[in-house]
Amino acid sequence: MVEIAQTRRLHPRHGVHDQRAQTPDRAPNSVRRTTWIDSFRFDGPAGPTTMLGSGRDLFTPAAGEPRVLATAEVEVVLAPLHGVVAEVRKPSAYDALVGAAVPAGWRRALHPLIPAHERNGLTHRILDDFPGAFLGAGIPVVEAGVYPFQPKELLFLLNVCRGWSAGGTQEVDIHAGRFPKPTGPAPTDISRPDDPWAWHVTDTPSADFTRRSRRFDVRRDGGDLVIDAHFRDVWLPVEGEPEVVHEYSLAARADAETFEVTAVQVDAHTLPWDDCNSVTDSGEQLLGATLGNLETPVRTRLTGVAGCTHLNDTFRGLDAVPLLAAALDQEVR
Repeated sequence: MVEIAQTRRLHPRHGVHDQRAQTPDRAPNSVRRTTWIDSFRFDGPAGPTTMLGSGRDLFTPAAGEPRVLATAEVEVVLAPLHGVVAEVRKPSAYDALVGAAVPAGWRRALHPLIPAHERNGLTHRILDDFPGAFLGAGIPVVEAGVYPFQPKELLFLLNVCRGWSAGGTQEVDIHAGRFPKPTGPAPTDISRPDDPWAWHVTDTPSADFTRRSRRFDVRRDGGDLVIDAHFRDVWLPVEGEPEVVHEYSLAARADAETFEVTAVQVDAHTLPWDDCNSVTDSGEQLLGATLGNLETPVRTRLTGVAGCTHLNDTFRGLDAVPLLAAALDQEVR
């Protein structure tokens, strides 16, 4: 496990920093989904944001070489600062998203465009993850002093999630006249150089950027589906060292026939604020819910300070498990 030295002074009320996460071995007869969303501002912090998404579904057999089941690439350019789509370069079928705002109403604009047979496929899940990725991509803008709002204009976000709890760290910073600036630890190495199939590989331009990475491993264990997942947001400045902003691991089980969730355990490795630390118990609210239909219970049971925006997105990603399980069964036959 490779550690990188921390160079920025940590916020005194940062959340948990417990960098234990590593990428596990690929289990025999399992499917692994990995996705990246990289957000660049090639013309500087006040310029347009280019969001590059990519993903791969991979089957690992009990014997022999792994097989790629699906891949996807997404490239979207957002107008400066406010996150409105200016151009959809990939895939062209989503040109109707031009003019939609990633920070507000994004999924209402996105979901009608998704064909039924592509629901929870790689392209759907990458695009669905854009709002949280765009939030993380705002860190370089705040650091550069070009954020288009004043600190107190952010108070409308109070109680939108556990990390924005009223009276919490971010409100204290805002009332002191400063933007809350999350600081995180140096990332551990999750790349698994000993396993070239562990993650899909993409070219990374040389520029200041943020990366949202996700991994979902799905396998069968008797009558259960076993899910092991990992999520990380990291800021990688051109000058200075990378910092983790959010990082969770998740272990879950579901009935293989009904897809009912029977167990959820969330471990937090990095959270931006001390107010966030207690959110790991929110997964218990999904017990008894059904994979493939988690969007409603996530939205209704984990709203406001009951949940975390980024952990909720991880739960939403679990809706792909029935699709991945079906692919697994097809390959194992």
